[in-house]
Amino acid sequence: MSSPSPSQRFPSHSEGGPIVPHLKRRIIQLEDEIKTIQDCKKCDATECETTLARGIRKVVTLRVPLKAIVDENDRHASADSHEQNRSALSDEEKELEREQDRNFESFKSLVKLFGRLLLSRVLEGEGYLDRLKTWERHANEARSDNIKRLKTEVANWLNGIDKNDLIAGDHVELAFVNPHTHKGRGFQNSMTGRLLTPIDYNWNDPDFCQKIRDLHPDFPTHELYLVRLLYAGYSGNSNNFRKGFLKSVLLTLKHILTSSSSALDYIGESNNSGSKDGPPPSKRQCCNKTGRESSKKHDASLLGITTVTPCCIAYAAVMLHFSLTNAITWRWVYDGFDYVTFYNVIVDFFEDRTLSTEQEAKELLCWWNQWY
Repeated sequence: MSSPSPSQRFPSHSEGGPIVPHLKRRIIQLEDEIKTIQDCKKCDATECETTLARGIRKVVTLRVPLKAIVDENDRHASADSHEQNRSALSDEEKELEREQDRNFESFKSLVKLFGRLLLSRVLEGEGYLDRLKTWERHANEARSDNIKRLKTEVANWLNGIDKNDLIAGDHVELAFVNPHTHKGRGFQNSMTGRLLTPIDYNWNDPDFCQKIRDLHPDFPTHELYLVRLLYAGYSGNSNNFRKGFLKSVLLTLKHILTSSSSALDYIGESNNSGSKDGPPPSKRQCCNKTGRESSKKHDASLLGITTVTPCCIAYAAVMLHFSLTNAITWRWVYDGFDYVTFYNVIVDFFEDRTLSTEQEAKELLCWWNQWY
C-alpha cells in the first residue's frame, strides 16, 4: 500500500463546501503558519521546535506514540467515507473505533501545534521517525517538570485552604501535606485521600476510610475514575455524575499552561469561586514577584494555546491526581489506577456522544474558556 501524498496526509476542509470560502479560510491559515515559521526563524529553529514538542502531552496526547497518530491519519485519509451502523458493532469494535477517533483528533491537534507547513516538512522528510521520537522525549521532559512543580504548588494550596472550604458540608480532618515530597500523601492522608476517593464512597465513615487504606477488595478505587477532585466543591453524585463534573482543576491547569503567578492568583480566589458549581474566577493579568506585569511569555503563549481543549483538561486532571498520591516517581499505573484510562474518560466526555450531548460538552468548554 503506497504512502498518502502530502495533500492526503492532512485533513481536508473543502469536501462538500463552496470552494471560495474554503480558499479564503485556507489563505488565512497559511498566513498564520507563515508567521509561525517566521517567528521560529527569529530564534534558533531547533529551540523553537523543542518548545513546541514540550507541549505535546498538554494538547495532543498523554501517551499514544506520535507514529500511531500519524498512521491513523493516513488510514483515515484512505478509508471509505461511508458511515457505519454503531448499533451493529461489538463492544470491541466500538472501543477500536473510539480509539481511532481519539488518534485522529490528536493528529489534528498536532497539526495545530506545529503548523501544517512545519509538520508536513518533517513527515515528508527522511528520518522523520527519529524526529518524532525526539519530540516525544521533549514532551516527557515537560511532563516531569510539571510533576515537580505541582508537587509543591498543590501541597501549598492544601495546607493553606480553610478546612470548611475543602468540601462543603463535610467534617474535614486537617493533615499537613509535605510540599517537598510525595511521601505521606495518598489515601493515608485525610486531605489527599478525600480528594482521591470516588464519588460513590463516603469518606466521612471511619470504617470505610480504613478499608480503603487496607485495600479491601469490596472497596476498589482503581476501577472508579469519577473521583472527588474532578468536581465542583470536591463532591459529586453518582446518580447525576455530570453535575459539577470537571469544575475543580482550574488551579492545576493555570499552573501548567500559564505562569506560577497566575496559579497563585487563582489560589487566592478559590474559596469564593472555585469550589462551587458557579461562575469561574475572573481573569487577571499575570504579574511577576514585584507586582509588575510580566513580560516573559508563559507556556500557553509559547505553544499558541488560545482556548482550553478536552486534552488540556484531561492532562491537568492527570497531573492533579498524581500530585495527590504517594508515588515517588511517575508511573502509568499506580496502585491499579490507570492514568491513560483516566485521561481517556475525560476526553471521551467531550467527544463521545454516548457520554454527553454536544450541548453539554460545548457549555463545559465555554465555562472553562470564560476565565482562560
